[in-house]
Amino acid sequence: MFKKLGLTIAKRGIGRKMFLTFMVMVLLPSLLIGGFSYSSSRSSLSSQLKESAKTQVDNLNFLVDRVVQPIMRDTDILTRSIRPDMYQDLVFNSEFNISSKPEIQALFKQFKSVHTDDTEVIGLETADGQFVMEPQSKLAKDFDGRKREWYTKAMENKGKVVLSAPYVSLASQNVVVSVSKTTDDGKAVMCVNLSLNKYLTSVANEMKIGKAGYTYILDDHNKILTHPSIKAGEELTGENFKQLYEQASGTIDTQVDGKDATLYFETNPLTGWKIVGVLYDAELSAVTRSNVTITLVMIALTIFLALIISLRMQISVAAPLQQITSKLGSLASGDLTVSPVKVSSKDEVGEISAAYNELLTRLRSLVNEISSSVGSLNEVTGVLENATDVVNESSNQIAESSHHVAQSSKTQRDSASEVSRALQESATGISTVASSASEIGDISDVTYRKAESGVETVSRTVTQMGGISNSLTNLTEVIGALVDRTASINQLVTSISEISTQTSLLSLNANIEAARAGEHGKGFAVVANEVKKLAEQTQEAAKEISLVLSNITNDVETSSLSVSNVQSEVNSGVSLIHDVQHLFTGIMEDMSKLNDEIQQLSSVSEELAASSEEISASVDNLANTSKVSADEANSMMMATGNQKDSLTKLVATVSSVSQTANALRSNIKQFNLGSKD
Repeated sequence: MFKKLGLTIAKRGIGRKMFLTFMVMVLLPSLLIGGFSYSSSRSSLSSQLKESAKTQVDNLNFLVDRVVQPIMRDTDILTRSIRPDMYQDLVFNSEFNISSKPEIQALFKQFKSVHTDDTEVIGLETADGQFVMEPQSKLAKDFDGRKREWYTKAMENKGKVVLSAPYVSLASQNVVVSVSKTTDDGKAVMCVNLSLNKYLTSVANEMKIGKAGYTYILDDHNKILTHPSIKAGEELTGENFKQLYEQASGTIDTQVDGKDATLYFETNPLTGWKIVGVLYDAELSAVTRSNVTITLVMIALTIFLALIISLRMQISVAAPLQQITSKLGSLASGDLTVSPVKVSSKDEVGEISAAYNELLTRLRSLVNEISSSVGSLNEVTGVLENATDVVNESSNQIAESSHHVAQSSKTQRDSASEVSRALQESATGISTVASSASEIGDISDVTYRKAESGVETVSRTVTQMGGISNSLTNLTEVIGALVDRTASINQLVTSISEISTQTSLLSLNANIEAARAGEHGKGFAVVANEVKKLAEQTQEAAKEISLVLSNITNDVETSSLSVSNVQSEVNSGVSLIHDVQHLFTGIMEDMSKLNDEIQQLSSVSEELAASSEEISASVDNLANTSKVSADEANSMMMATGNQKDSLTKLVATVSSVSQTANALRSNIKQFNLGSKD
């Protein structure tokens, strides 16, 4: 079947073109759509995976804040609740190598009850080496909290809550981070061991990016906090991990476990920890590979369907066109006996077949009509040849008579033309003078009216400048009142600032009393903290208002100086406008005198121009009469000559038509109509 199709396409030119065109129209869009679909799906999947990785990193970053920030805040409150007298006279337990005091133990237990799941040990190390902890447990004989990182780091950053590097707790084997801060007197350090296992490690290990990707957390010293396969506390080395600490967030293309991957990372601003997400490149390739297979199958099916449709078009279009082409070849050779084409469809091919049949019918009719007309044309040309000979002789006689009349009229016309030309030149000069005088008068009137308008405009300007001067005086008074009111507002802002300072002191005292009250004062402590924040916000707002008022005062003083300068310029402008008003008045007087003189000149010029036009009109009538006679004679002579030329051309045309008719009769004989008329 396909071999036969190939032979058919090779034989039929239009069929081959249709097949190739159709295949290109189908194949090219299919390839373009397939390529675009692959590129679009790969880009979309890549964006989805990248967005998923970034979202997981953001979620883990937010979780770090939710876990660490409350502990840091509460550790700060707990530390401020420890007074220096509370860790005096501590009782030392030699068996456990720890110290204790009921008042401190009660605070620790209260703190522990609030943070049951996220804290392991709460301790207080004094400068003289005594250590109080909750829950109490036995320590090694050589234990010295002053040598621990949480103690030394807190002493280096007194008054600040600091985080230690992660380490594995000896008691629970969980990853912990010590949150510590010095007491108010700087002679002791409060320490809270934060457990990352329940709220951070377990959640981070369960997070997935794609199918095989994961997340992990590094501290600010490149040590593992949480990782699905690496133990906490281990330090990661390599150029890629160094890049993590060169910027706050971003992506790094690298290899993880020998596979190409992309690292998405952010830096937690609270702790300085690095939140890292791992996305393997192979996941994207695996998903897009299936899309490529589907696209190729669709392209193959499209090509197969296009081939079948092309075969159908070959049968329904190319064959009828080939038949019509053969019959048109017979018509071109002069054979009008060919049969009509059968119309088997209503599409464009059917319309072409019907048009061919109509062409054949009309061509046969046209050839028959032309053959009949040629005989009649030969008879008419014979009659025309005889008539043109008679008309030609009459035209020669009329031409001689017209020549004599034209010579007599020419002499009379030339004399009258010279007189008329001289009078016309004189009248033109007088008319120019009159026109110029009239134009000057019009210009003078316009100038006078503009001068009047200028005087009125200057008068209105003087009035408006006076109003501006009064407005500037009022504006100066308003600016002075604004300065006084700004000073009053400044005094109110100072009073608000003093009240906020007193409120802050009251909240601090309330917080101290709440700490002393223990469990019963916990709710009051929260209210005291909120009051303190409100007082601080009020004081900051008062400072901003004071700064804005200072800027307003400066702007008002600048505006006052500007208004004074504008007042001076307005006074100068009024003086100049009065001078301009005097100038316009002088211009109006001069233009009035000039206008009277121009009107007299215009009247005299118009009278002289009217007299010249009457004389010129009389001479023109005489010249026109002579010219008309000469023109009519010349026209008659030219018409006679044109008629003679036309008759000559007509004779030549009749001869040519006769020859053409004979040639047309010979050509018609080439068509075979099947019968002779």
